Amino acid sequence: MVVVAAALTVLCGCVRPGEPVPQPLDLATLDVGSNSVDPLTPPTTSTDKYGRVLESVRMGEAALDPVEVDPTLTNGVANRTAPLPTPLKAAGILAEPVRKVLESQDMLAGFAVSGSDVNFRGRAPEVGVARLLTVLLLRFPDDTKARLAARQMNATDAAVTPDNVSVRIAEYPGAFAHWRPTVPTMAATLAHGSFVVSVLAAHTSPDQVALTGMVRKAFDVQLPRLRDFQPTPPDRFADLPLDRDGMVARLLPFGAGHWSTPTVIAADTDANAGWSSSIAISGVVFGPRATRLMKHFGFRDPIEVVAVNGNNLVERFPDAVSARRVFTEERRAADPTTLIDTPAGVPDVYCNKLDQHPASPSQVYCHVLYGRYTASIVGRNPAHAERQAAAQYALLVRSE
Repeated sequence: MVVVAAALTVLCGCVRPGEPVPQPLDLATLDVGSNSVDPLTPPTTSTDKYGRVLESVRMGEAALDPVEVDPTLTNGVANRTAPLPTPLKAAGILAEPVRKVLESQDMLAGFAVSGSDVNFRGRAPEVGVARLLTVLLLRFPDDTKARLAARQMNATDAAVTPDNVSVRIAEYPGAFAHWRPTVPTMAATLAHGSFVVSVLAAHTSPDQVALTGMVRKAFDVQLPRLRDFQPTPPDRFADLPLDRDGMVARLLPFGAGHWSTPTVIAADTDANAGWSSSIAISGVVFGPRATRLMKHFGFRDPIEVVAVNGNNLVERFPDAVSARRVFTEERRAADPTTLIDTPAGVPDVYCNKLDQHPASPSQVYCHVLYGRYTASIVGRNPAHAERQAAAQYALLVRSE
């Protein structure tokens, strides 16, 4: 029977060697609304402002994974793994008074990564109910400014609350740390060359030994990664490419003909260092390590790189086979009670209604596949999402 089956396969030509290619489609039949489906060309010149964002994104490739510090920290924390290109953005995670320290020492770029042993599903983490870790990598012009920044950051943060007391990290005599004995958190800073590693750790109880252990292990893991990182000279920031691998050009822009420039928007509702910040990112492409660190997005292996415009994403896989496998698995896993109509004519797409959140106007999520790329699009309503998804699909096709 095996021989017969093999013979039939050869005769009918059902299996052909080579790379699978998407089925051609008349894009004119798609309802894309007012969206343009012509790939944009990135601007020929950049700025230092954009370069700081792009260098901060690069620093994500040098960040630790929280599970390397504590294997239970498998969950990402929404909006707290992100580039931090300016003191204002970094202050969204650190205590607000620390912003003046970062400005005075001429902070150049930064990146933050967070992890938790509890999945807070988009909510701000609640201190005392979970193990939490946030690590910031902040870059300064030279070693001297980094050392001053580390000392002043700790002193300024500690002064916010009179209950704070100093903590010594025996293995790192150059580190500065503090905590409140009745609160299960600890903050620490350590200069390493022209970088400062800032750690904010939280536990389920005010256990100084456990918190100190998390801080120490974070330094143990992070410092070797920084040694392998090759920073871009500050006078070359504006030379960093605005579109790595043409990924931003494949991502639906916010407006027709409007290039999505590298942007980070951060907000915080707490004067103390904590977990109440919210960070939105647009016009950037994350490398493979940073992509895997952004666990709150639920990115799947083997995604190579991701372009981000707020809630909209384009993911690139090594090949069309792996892209389709992941897309199919995610479609099968989607809650069938939330599935809604999809844009007519798009061959590979599914859409879901989202849980309503008072702070977000988004109602519908659509996921499309084309070749080795998948894209996630969020819309205000079903009609808007369908046109956005159709336009995103057409843009992926036109970008080949």
